[in-house]
This record gives sequence, structure tokens and C-alpha cells, in this order.
Amino acid sequence: MKRYQRLLILVKKLQCQEGQYPHVIARELATSKRTVYRDLQALCEMGVPVEKCLGRYRIDAEKWANWKPEQGE
Repeated sequence: MKRYQRLLILVKKLQCQEGQYPHVIARELATSKRTVYRDLQALCEMGVPVEKCLGRYRIDAEKWANWKPEQGE
């Protein structure tokens, strides 16, 4: 799977309200936890409002609704 595909899938997975554990994401995407952490960092650098709570990662729905690509620059 190419990185852009993983990032798109990751964004979709992180939109659930309860969030996702990195090890679960890694298993579902057939990749390593380290790769998941790198992808999470890439999303943050793009300005995607990723937040961590109790070991789970998710996208803040309110901030995501108003997100614009230039916010990550």
C-alpha cells in the first residue's frame, strides 16, 4: 500500500469519536506501529487536527469541519 493510500485510510479511521489505538491501526493496515506514528506525524504537519486521549488518536470533528489544507503550511 502506498503512503498516500494509508494516509487517506488513516484519516477515515481517526474520524470515529472514540479514537483508535496505534497498534490496532497498524494491524488493520498491515504495517508497523512506527509507520503509524510517522503517518500521524505527517497528518499533524499537514494541519489535520489529530488529538491523543488515553492512548487513542482521533480527529477533532469540530476542527476538522473547518479544516483547510493551507493550515498545515
